[in-house]
Amino acid sequence: MAGLAQVIAELLRLCEIDEGDRVILYTSEEYDQPLLTEYARALKSVSADYMRVIAPVRDVGGQLVNAGGGRMAASLFREADLVIYVLPPTAYWRESVPRVAQLHTEAFKKVRAANPTLRWLQVGVPFPEINYRRLFPTKERDERTKNGAKVLSNAGEIRLRSKAGTDFRCRKDGLAAEYHVGYVTPGHTWDNFGLGTIVTHPLESSADGVIVVAPGDHWHHTNSPEDLSIVRKAVRLNFEKGLLVGIGGGAEASLIRRAFARYENESVYRLSHIGWGTNEKCVWVEDRCFCVADWESMYGSVMVHFGGYAGEGGPHMSGPTILDHTLELDGEVIVSGNEIIHSKCR
Repeated sequence: MAGLAQVIAELLRLCEIDEGDRVILYTSEEYDQPLLTEYARALKSVSADYMRVIAPVRDVGGQLVNAGGGRMAASLFREADLVIYVLPPTAYWRESVPRVAQLHTEAFKKVRAANPTLRWLQVGVPFPEINYRRLFPTKERDERTKNGAKVLSNAGEIRLRSKAGTDFRCRKDGLAAEYHVGYVTPGHTWDNFGLGTIVTHPLESSADGVIVVAPGDHWHHTNSPEDLSIVRKAVRLNFEKGLLVGIGGGAEASLIRRAFARYENESVYRLSHIGWGTNEKCVWVEDRCFCVADWESMYGSVMVHFGGYAGEGGPHMSGPTILDHTLELDGEVIVSGNEIIHSKCR
């Protein structure tokens, strides 16, 4: 952890935290104390007015009942300038109630309505002594991501193709794109540290065709061991009129079908968002430092997620990050061969 407080302090400066700004350092009961000590040092070094909030996550029947930390934590969030939500090691694997879903509940919507300028930064990367430095935001990534979001916002049709058999189209006419750059500002109030992504929400009934998730791709399954997320045998996803109507393949396809079925909700079979990764520092599944930022942001990869977070169209299923795909917008190639090739998006 040596010197990590200086890295965190620089992140706070990117988030435009000044002397006296109100910051909440938020965790569940599971946290890395040496890491939180470095956060405390960083917050003191920028003279922030900060406090720790340690809140439990409770559930009834698999549904969050005190998302956002409950009423006491929500009252504090309403007064804060920035919440840094440091997720525990189990935040993306081995848990049936994903803590990251707290942001997408009706309870948190009320917090945002009461405090629309609240900046919220989630941090959920392992090996902080390595990954905080490796994944730290850069000016080049920032420009690449924001420029790409403008290009995606202006597009009508998204097409995916691959040598493995993908041939897929969807439309987003009039729908804006979103970007993630790994830090927050007063004009960009929600993000995840380490990310570099551009995504959009397709029109509900527009997805049509086939997406092939090939061996070596990644598909995160909540409440499953990490190694089950690495695809070993191709999974074929068939879409008709916006719905995922078929999941073909071997044992992994069977696991994925069961994961979808447990929600008992048709909305989970619709695309939540689709886009590409812009973080040139990401590593892939064979690297021990591989984490959520890598699978969401791998440079030149394509990310496809399903459903919608609770309170925004139903449950969220997550989805695959796929390599070796060509992504086109209105016939123009943006991504090909795991490279961003469009001049305005590079």
